[in-house]
Amino acid sequence: MLNHPVSGYHNCLKKVPLFAGLNVEELTLITTIVQQREYLKGNLIMQPEQEANLKILEAGTAKMFSITNTGELQFIRQMRTGDYAGEDSILKSSATADDFYIEALKPCRICYIRQADFKALLEKTPSLALRMLELYAQKMQKAQQHISYLSLTNIEKRVAQYLLDQGLTEFVLTMKLQDLAAYLGTQPETLSRKLKYFADMGWLNRHGKQISLKNRSGMAAYYDLIAYN
Repeated sequence: MLNHPVSGYHNCLKKVPLFAGLNVEELTLITTIVQQREYLKGNLIMQPEQEANLKILEAGTAKMFSITNTGELQFIRQMRTGDYAGEDSILKSSATADDFYIEALKPCRICYIRQADFKALLEKTPSLALRMLELYAQKMQKAQQHISYLSLTNIEKRVAQYLLDQGLTEFVLTMKLQDLAAYLGTQPETLSRKLKYFADMGWLNRHGKQISLKNRSGMAAYYDLIAYN
């Protein structure tokens, strides 16, 4: 793994919504505290008890997961270029990372900012602090949505509500089938069967990851769910 400072404007900063809208002076300030590290496929990019850092995926693909009390892997999300993690850990008083793991699925290049450096940066950059609060609120909303899916005991309801929540008649699934299954708390085979069942019911057409909802209101009514527009 390589570890070296980054000078000048760095591509990773331009890809992250967290830094969108910052002026030249603020971006210049950020680049002074950014460092870079490279990971091979299978390397752990982040794990519990590590030093708290904000990590930005500049290149590559990774997965975020946790380990349950029974030792099972619980998929959280897939990370792609521009995604970031660790904003929770660098804002809290603890000097260690959150209780999740990030594993490189292919060679990855990571930009990272240490907790102490980032806190000092927020004090100097009020606009960045406000941007962090805005994105943190969005993240909490998504987390609450995930919890709402898992609270549905019927797996068909979970899948149906997830599809309805996309808010579109036609869309592309952004996650691989196995990742989406883990996100919804089921197995890929079960998810495939449910999607086929929905197609047999005339509610949707599916071509790979392309989904076309033919009868959103019918699906919602059948499971007593809300179809958001």
